[in-house]
Amino acid sequence: QKKKGFFQKIKEENENQRKAIAEEKSRKMAEQFVAERERIREREEFEKKIEIFEAAQKDTDFQNDVKVYWQLHHEIETRYSVLTNMPDGFNSPASDALLQLCQTHIILNKRLRPKWEKYGHSQVKTIAYKREAMILEKQKAYYPAAHICMLAIKDDHLDDGTSGGMVG
Repeated sequence: QKKKGFFQKIKEENENQRKAIAEEKSRKMAEQFVAERERIREREEFEKKIEIFEAAQKDTDFQNDVKVYWQLHHEIETRYSVLTNMPDGFNSPASDALLQLCQTHIILNKRLRPKWEKYGHSQVKTIAYKREAMILEKQKAYYPAAHICMLAIKDDHLDDGTSGGMVG
């Protein structure tokens, strides 16, 4: 009787160990399956990004517009810096020319927006709204400056690039 009980316990322990090993194998296989699925998903996402990047590179109109966009961006920042160092610079013909440049940049940004989205870029913020509003404020044209801020908000340019993240 004691022998039978002893062997029964050993048999039960062996069965429990087999079950535990089978469960562990099953769990590891499930983890491997999930990891492999994740690798496949990541590879597919990467391949899609490459396709989008290649399409953007082939779109010469887009590439030319982007080049002009960043040239205007640099030009606006440079001219604004010059205006701030000129005596009465914000009430000069140079400020009027800069306001026109800002308007051109805003129009180009609106034209590029669908392609930014098509090619997987997040919304590219334009500094033109901010600079135009700042120039108008310096000229004490507060209502037009406020109008530009409202347009920036309407056009989803909610981050002005400052650490405070002022809307508009």
